[in-house]
Amino acid sequence: MILSLNLVNKQLLGKLGGIGVFIKSQYFKYVTNIDTECEYILWFKLDKTVLNYDEHFNFGVIYVPPDNTKFFSRDIYDIFSHEIENFTTNNKNVILVGDFNARTGLLSELLSADNFIYDQIGLNPSDVLDIDLNQSIACKISLSRSS
Repeated sequence: MILSLNLVNKQLLGKLGGIGVFIKSQYFKYVTNIDTECEYILWFKLDKTVLNYDEHFNFGVIYVPPDNTKFFSRDIYDIFSHEIENFTTNNKNVILVGDFNARTGLLSELLSADNFIYDQIGLNPSDVLDIDLNQSIACKISLSRSS
C-alpha cells in the first residue's frame, strides 16, 4: 500500500533547506499552517475534530542547526524560549517535535520523572508509558552517549 501524504514546510530564510512534516492526506484538510517570524520552528494546528477533543492541538516542528555550522546562532535558545513562551500563552495543547541536535554532554539520555515533573506538566503518573530499560538494553539502544 502506498501512503498518500501532503507536505507542510517552511523555508529557512536565505538558507538552503528548511523544516517540513508530512501529513496523511486524509488529515491534511484539518491542518492549518501558523505563520511566525521564527525561522527554526514550523507551527501548525491540528483541528480538534480529528481527535474528538475540546481544543485544537498545536505542533511546533523544531530544527536546531548543528553548532559547528554557519546556520547555528548562539541566540537560538533565547529565540526558541521567546517563541514558545509567546505561543503557549494563548494555546493549551502544544506539542514540540523535531531535530533538537541536543547537546547533552555526558548527561543521561533518559529523564526519571518524579512527582515534581508530573505536577509541572499536569500528568498523572499512571497515564505515562513505562519504558522497560531491560528491553532497551536487549535491543542495543544506548542509554548514554557523549555529545
